[in-house]
Amino acid sequence: MSNLVPVARQLLSKSLAYLPTPTLGRVPQRYQPHQPIINPYQEEKNLTHLGQRIITSLEDRWAIVGMTGSGKTTMAKKLLDHLRDAYPAARVYILDSKQAGDFDDVDGYRINDEIAPDILRTPGAVQIWQPPDDDLDQYDAWFKKILLHRQPAIIKVDESASIINKNGDAPEYYRKLNKLGRAFGVCLISLTQEAAYIPRTLLGQATHIVRFRLLDGYDVKKIDKLVGRPKEHHGLDLPDPYGFIHRRVDKALPGHYYKNHQEFFGG
Repeated sequence: MSNLVPVARQLLSKSLAYLPTPTLGRVPQRYQPHQPIINPYQEEKNLTHLGQRIITSLEDRWAIVGMTGSGKTTMAKKLLDHLRDAYPAARVYILDSKQAGDFDDVDGYRINDEIAPDILRTPGAVQIWQPPDDDLDQYDAWFKKILLHRQPAIIKVDESASIINKNGDAPEYYRKLNKLGRAFGVCLISLTQEAAYIPRTLLGQATHIVRFRLLDGYDVKKIDKLVGRPKEHHGLDLPDPYGFIHRRVDKALPGHYYKNHQEFFGG
């Protein structure tokens, strides 16, 4: 019996020689954070057509100016719908400082707290922040959270006058979003009733300017120049109650007049 033990060991060692040698690699941790997505919607690959003439992407900045009742809010909501259809993973952040009921029909997380809400964790989700008061520090904290999240997003500021100080300056991180947000696919849509309340940084970074009807003569001439209207037409009213001029500024394209948002979007 004792003589069989060495023989058994010899046979076992020979059989193990036929087994493949295991390859050891790094064992992944059980929980690993996802790496941030750096703008999967690059402009050169993901251009969105709005109607026949308009091309946009998540890298664009929109400045929309018009008096109350001119149609700018309706047009901006349609623009938001088109962008959400084109980029379904983009988170949507709406700053509704007016709280006039313009977004009652929009499904999303509604927040009425004065403290800047946290970022959205779910791609494609919608956040509607309706702060009770205009607190520029809280606005800045909100913009900062969105920028540092570094995820594709659409930000809509319903009244730019709410976020600027007496000197016409916007919060620091709003300015940074205008300059740096393109790298992460963060689109900005800023509305205002008067050209004087357009943050200076937005005019410097804007890719699209939309001019609806305006009351103030200085505002009208200033915006007419920006949208490329002929000098002899500066200050003149638009022919249709919901008409507007759109110009793609960064491409040096001429402005084009649309009688309403249906014509603009081709619907």
